[in-house]
Amino acid sequence: MRKKVEEAGLQDSIEVRKLDILDKYDVKNALKLDIDIFFSNAGIGESGPEM
Repeated sequence: MRKKVEEAGLQDSIEVRKLDILDKYDVKNALKLDIDIFFSNAGIGESGPEM
């Protein structure tokens, strides 16, 4: 994502940060931010036969 922001020339307007909601340090730091937009790129993968 950082690479795409830089390619678009938006690095002065958009800040990309890692946030692991299970990491207390990440959550503590995120709560200090003034967030306008939050984009979650999380997902759950499953494998096995399709039904």
